[in-house]
Amino acid sequence: MTEEPIKKAIEEIKLFNKKHNLIARGSLNQQVEESVKEGAQLALILQDKQSILDLGAGSGLVGITLATKIPAAKILLGESNKKKAYHLKRMIRATQLSNVEVFSQLPKNKKIKVQAITTKAFKTIKDTLHLLDSMVHKPFSVYFLKGREEVFQKELVEANILNKNHEIIKMDSTKERFIIKIINE
Repeated sequence: MTEEPIKKAIEEIKLFNKKHNLIARGSLNQQVEESVKEGAQLALILQDKQSILDLGAGSGLVGITLATKIPAAKILLGESNKKKAYHLKRMIRATQLSNVEVFSQLPKNKKIKVQAITTKAFKTIKDTLHLLDSMVHKPFSVYFLKGREEVFQKELVEANILNKNHEIIKMDSTKERFIIKIINE
């Protein structure tokens, strides 16, 4: 059963999506279901974390699911697209979750401190790690939500991750889905 804040978030997404095409309309229900499942699986892995950044939060459903399932954690939804950031702020008000906030711009000359970062369909692993090195205090772990194994294996090679501390976790999904955990110390 879906918790009340997640239900509210889904209602907000569907309402906002009618005018602003936040998620492709033909796949809306599928994308919503997938995002809730991904957030729930991440919550099991991240339950001991006190601060989590969802980078490129998009619809915000992964982050809202994390905030609902890990109420003691502070969840930051990072989204530079102004339209999506506006939607995220509306959604937070509607869900009445007090452990979530949105930031749409990086602080100038100041790194943020979080224990974990989640990201899906944002940038390549290499580009994401490069960006995070300039914006987040170490140590932190990054949890990449990825699809086809041959694609993310190429990204791992490109980012020279094969020699670093990482873990590949197969997600419980009907599709080929993985969580790639990289510890950045």
